[in-house]
Amino acid sequence: LYVDNQEVTGFIGGNTTINCHYYRTSGGMKWCKLGSTCVTEGSGSIDGTRVTMNTTADNVFSVTMTDLRPESSGWYYCVKGDFQMPVHLSVAVRPADVVTSRPVTKATEITTLNLTVAVKSTANPSSDPATQATNTVTSGQKRSSVDLTTLIIPLSLLIFIVIVALLVWLILRHKREKADSAKSTQCEEEVTYTDVRFNKKNSSSRV
Repeated sequence: LYVDNQEVTGFIGGNTTINCHYYRTSGGMKWCKLGSTCVTEGSGSIDGTRVTMNTTADNVFSVTMTDLRPESSGWYYCVKGDFQMPVHLSVAVRPADVVTSRPVTKATEITTLNLTVAVKSTANPSSDPATQATNTVTSGQKRSSVDLTTLIIPLSLLIFIVIVALLVWLILRHKREKADSAKSTQCEEEVTYTDVRFNKKNSSSRV
């Protein structure tokens, strides 16, 4: 014997249904409240709440409790033959039925108006001389920081251009020196040295 849920919640004036499942169990069916009365196979009432029992399917009997009341809360149990299964029912007020009201008095309205005026005066402190002086100093600091920024950016750009130009000049100079050294080496390799010898002929050998 078992039920779908052993913790069931209902609302005042509403209905709730509990399905009790059993398997090949002989004996009568009952729906009882712990410490109170039982309803046996049909309909009846427990603590003013109407109870109806029906066999909706094979091996299942349902218990429907209508017109729930706060005193309907408590422990119940299904009975089938010698087997029992406890179920706890909690009856509460529907959320839509809970209405909270708070009276508003004239004193409360006056206090609210005073708080509103105080908040507005605090939110607009521009009329205070000390605040104006602070705002002036802050604006001066912002202006000086902006001026420094406008000077630093062009100066940094100029330094970057000078560095790039210097690097380009050094690279070109290095290439030029390398080309000159290569030309001088080639000229030295092309020079050819030869020995010139003159043979003198004797005059006696002439005919």
